[in-house]
Amino acid sequence: PTSAPSPPAMVVEETMLLNYQISVPSFITEEGFQNGDTYESEELKEALLTAVQTWAQNAASELSQEGDGSVFARKQRENKQQQHGRVLAVTIDPDQIQFTNITNAVCNTEPTQLRDVCLDIQMEIPLQLSGNQSLTPGEIKDTMQLKFEEALKDGSFYGSLPPEVLDYISGISQKQISKEALSPSPTAQATVVAPSPPQEEVVDPQIGVPSVKAPEPAPAPSPEGGGDSSV
Repeated sequence: PTSAPSPPAMVVEETMLLNYQISVPSFITEEGFQNGDTYESEELKEALLTAVQTWAQNAASELSQEGDGSVFARKQRENKQQQHGRVLAVTIDPDQIQFTNITNAVCNTEPTQLRDVCLDIQMEIPLQLSGNQSLTPGEIKDTMQLKFEEALKDGSFYGSLPPEVLDYISGISQKQISKEALSPSPTAQATVVAPSPPQEEVVDPQIGVPSVKAPEPAPAPSPEGGGDSSV
């Protein structure tokens, strides 16, 4: 008897937002970069797009091969014929990757060049997920985000840029998180209460248990010239 054909793979479409910050010379402005107003802006924009396309395809390929990296995922790959299923597949169309937002920003670190400025970049990466998904779509995007952060930290993403554009970009880092987002809301802040004066414990002779005695008031000052105040 012939084995039953594998059922068609269900494809789930997701969108991943990639955020990072670049340090550039002051003549590369937010509007200029977005519109490619100068040769340098256009060349840098194309170089970043190509670098993200290459990185995303490599990350998707690694994730498709690794699954979630667990023993279960490896066994799932080994037994896929018996399970009539497919391993996790993450597919990216590089032509669909695009810039979605470019804004002026406060630099995360001190720029290496005195007159450099910083731009926050956001890019959109459409994903197609299929196969036996041992990770949820959210976990897949989180894993790819961690891979990108590692590429920023170890310098491999910056190193993937062509040498001819390195004069226009002195650094790439993670996008800065707003301090307002990290601070608690006013309703969540603790209320400071002034401490109450200390109270003295005395023993009631009738019941033999301690009771609280209010502090005695301070004695009134004696009249001028001394003597008995009752006279």
